[in-house]
Amino acid sequence: MLKRLTIENYALIDHLEIEFDKELNIITGETGAGKSVLLSALGTVLGAKPDAAIIKDPQKNCWIEAEFEGTDTEIKTLAEENCIDIDDSLIIRRILMPGGKNRAFVNDQPSSISLLRDIASFLIDIHSQHDTLLLTSGAYRLKAIDSIASNEEIRKKYRLAFERVKELRRNLAELKERVAEERKNADWTLYQFKELDEAKLEEGEKERLEEEQQILENAERISEAVVPLAAIMDEENGVLDNIHSILSGIEHLQNIYPNSKNYVQRLRSLEIELKDISGEAHDEIERIQSNPERLEAIDKRLGLIYNLLKKHSKQTVSELISLKEHYKTMCIELDEGEETIAELEKELSKAVEEETAIEKALHKSREDVLEKFSKDVENRLKFMAMNDAVFQASITSKEASLDGCDEITFLFSANRGMAVQPVQKVASGGELSRIMLSLKSVLSSVMKLPTIIFDEIDTGVSGMTAAAVGDVLLGMSKGIQLINITHLPQVASLGRRHFFVYKQNSSTYIKVLSEQERLEEIAKMLSSAEITQAAREQAKNLLDR
Repeated sequence: MLKRLTIENYALIDHLEIEFDKELNIITGETGAGKSVLLSALGTVLGAKPDAAIIKDPQKNCWIEAEFEGTDTEIKTLAEENCIDIDDSLIIRRILMPGGKNRAFVNDQPSSISLLRDIASFLIDIHSQHDTLLLTSGAYRLKAIDSIASNEEIRKKYRLAFERVKELRRNLAELKERVAEERKNADWTLYQFKELDEAKLEEGEKERLEEEQQILENAERISEAVVPLAAIMDEENGVLDNIHSILSGIEHLQNIYPNSKNYVQRLRSLEIELKDISGEAHDEIERIQSNPERLEAIDKRLGLIYNLLKKHSKQTVSELISLKEHYKTMCIELDEGEETIAELEKELSKAVEEETAIEKALHKSREDVLEKFSKDVENRLKFMAMNDAVFQASITSKEASLDGCDEITFLFSANRGMAVQPVQKVASGGELSRIMLSLKSVLSSVMKLPTIIFDEIDTGVSGMTAAAVGDVLLGMSKGIQLINITHLPQVASLGRRHFFVYKQNSSTYIKVLSEQERLEEIAKMLSSAEITQAAREQAKNLLDR
């Protein structure tokens, strides 16, 4: 609960400090005195975006401090996650500087604004004068039903399932788009691969064929040179015969002519080398013969290679082989893409089934509470002098979103026999106030928030209805802390602590009223002009009630 609020140099406020009661707190004052400024300051300390012009004296800092007691588990968990020490007391401070900068603290430790907002979501619910418009918000209506249904765990599961389906659909769409693009060129890619694959290209093949082609094209010229070479080596009295004869003669001189050994060694080496030349020459004569069929085959093969090199703008057979592997990979990836699509479609189908099952459970949790919720709100409306009122919360289907596939509509009729219609279309201002108060009253029993603040929730009602509204607020305050800004004396008389806001010398002040001051304030609220004795008597009756 909110124990204390201190404000310094904010809007119309120089300095004020308020300590609240744990049950029903009433705030009254003339229009324009600055009552709503208190709510604005409280919103700011809890993380709302401040206006730089809100600083009263631009030469000084503005600071707002709110002290809460009785912190729950969620807040302690948040604090621990952000390395902030916390016990049963929580002090939040925000300092606004003239230059536009601001700083936030939780229990004197620096804090981010996002953390303030997270903490505030477990601390307080501020209902401003315009929040009856929330009844027109589908998100608010759904949130109200979910609070009654206590289906947070189901909603968490559904959000995870919804995001999973969304992600799978996105991945599948991207994959299908990529595969479709690849499929457009699939026939071309496959043709290129087959053409290169059927060519059976080999590393170094082009160079070997070109060499063989050159030899075959010049076979006659080569033979004309090599045949005499072989002949001169092997014919009778040829080079080898002559060397052999010379060797025989010189070998006999080795005993009498030492230098002959050198000649013998060299001639032996020369003989061996010439025999090798002779053998190779004979082999070449055998190999290098005019072979038109082989030459034609080589020409045809080289023609294929040259055409492929030109077609694919490559320089070597090695590059063509690499290109073939690239096309092969593309074909494999296309096949794998098709397989992956099939797998993803199965996965998506399963995820959709799971999402649908959770969505049905979520829908049922909401549907199960509609009748009782509607009756509870309707009973509170009857209590507030709307005896013929009919209130119905209905559920219809909508496109799936993070919150499910349900849309909640609040239907209302103020008069017997009139068909119910959406509340925002048929309810007057006073009726909207009572409907909203009824909703808040029902929701307060399930909300974990320790404090609710109403800024003129009773707008548009008077007389006995105002007394009934006060009773509803009083009943709510037995379970939670209520702070209520009001212009109704019937409501003001029920507060355990009564604050009066007033303006003096262009500044806003607030004070806690004594019993006598309170009687005078309520009497003034009852009187149209000067406070009469009758107004005082009526004020006393209200306070005694």
